[in-house]
Amino acid sequence: MLKINELSSFIEFVKTKIEFSDDLFIVDDKDFSKKSRDFKTTKIGLLVVIPSSSPNSKDVDQIEFKDLCSFYFLKKQTDNDGNKAFLEKLSLCQNKAIEFIELIQQIQRNDFGCIDGFEQIEFPTLDVNPVSNFNGYCGYSLDFSLINPI
Repeated sequence: MLKINELSSFIEFVKTKIEFSDDLFIVDDKDFSKKSRDFKTTKIGLLVVIPSSSPNSKDVDQIEFKDLCSFYFLKKQTDNDGNKAFLEKLSLCQNKAIEFIELIQQIQRNDFGCIDGFEQIEFPTLDVNPVSNFNGYCGYSLDFSLINPI
């Protein structure tokens, strides 16, 4: 199970590799609705969903968990945004998503040494999607699974 301190350390590491203006940790969409006013970013921000976990082994002596990780690169969206402005914002967030994917590839190759909690990223589970009108933001979401012991 990915520990909160490992996730926080990972985000601190990501900050050294990818430029974004703010980050916010949430539990789910409802949580973001409540906390979105704390997400004070005029540039691109990173929304971090605290992972859900489920057992991934049948052996009681070797318990490991599959953690579903979700990250969003978001930019403020307004009702006045025309299609051109919307696509520009989406493109900026897409570029950050690509940087994040490249970072995950480097982590998988062990380019940075051990990143606690992120040693076993299941790269084939990576799912990348555009998002719009997400509590007033647009951008890209990235979801993937990783395996961790208790």
